[in-house]
Amino acid sequence: MPEAISPPHSWLVVALNFSAEPREIDLPAGMILLSTIAAGRAGSTKSTLRLAPNEAVIVEIG
Repeated sequence: MPEAISPPHSWLVVALNFSAEPREIDLPAGMILLSTIAAGRAGSTKSTLRLAPNEAVIVEIG
């Protein structure tokens, strides 16, 4: 009998800031995979993530 494959224990969070002001959100620690700001932000993040005005990010949690 084949061994069961367990699903990965990670999630993707898409955070969107539609305002013209910076915003902070609380998330578990994770990795920023993609950001819409020109300078790029790939790398690890702590529990509070600060989003620039009109920024979107994709964060892998877990």
